[in-house]
Amino acid sequence: MVKLEMIFFKTNYPRVTKVVNVTGLLADWDAKSQSFRVGSAEATAKNKLLFDLKTKYYHKADDWEIEERNWSPVELSHAFDEAEQIQAEVRIKSVLQMIDALETRFRWKIHSYLPPSVHFKVIP
Repeated sequence: MVKLEMIFFKTNYPRVTKVVNVTGLLADWDAKSQSFRVGSAEATAKNKLLFDLKTKYYHKADDWEIEERNWSPVELSHAFDEAEQIQAEVRIKSVLQMIDALETRFRWKIHSYLPPSVHFKVIP
């Protein structure tokens, strides 16, 4: 059995690791594709969980980039730890504010920037 940890990386910052609550057999892990080999419903569920987790962190980093926030991998690794404890405040935006926010987001997507790197590492 192995357990996985996520590695958060951003240029000019030290790498940060975070243990993920996903375990499996070492023989089922494919290091090249960063996922479990598909062959059972359990592997498919684990891969979906890993993909969702990775996507969640990518979106958070993307939001911070759009806000032009100077964030670090340590902040990103703990971003959802605090979010689970604090209830999200409800913010209502006007249509114009929403259009401006979407325009800014798409502008960032079009321009090339290096997204943060999130990889999984096997802990023996």
